[in-house]
Amino acid sequence: MKATIEFDSPEDQDIYERMVFADSMASVLYNFQEYLRGQIKHNIELTTEESKLLRTVQCKFFELMADKGVDLERLWL
Repeated sequence: MKATIEFDSPEDQDIYERMVFADSMASVLYNFQEYLRGQIKHNIELTTEESKLLRTVQCKFFELMADKGVDLERLWL
């Protein structure tokens, strides 16, 4: 696929930078998701309280992603 995107003004710089770094942002989000999953599933040193907190963070992360229609599995894998 080939796409051309044109920006007409200096005010579009923020939009341009978001587009340029979209792949990196998706990578960071995917890695953070996997980090949370790994800590919850495999870190035997976590206290019950810490584990509950990580699950809460993970649920909020998934909620925020879903609210914006972001599916990391589709975008990154």
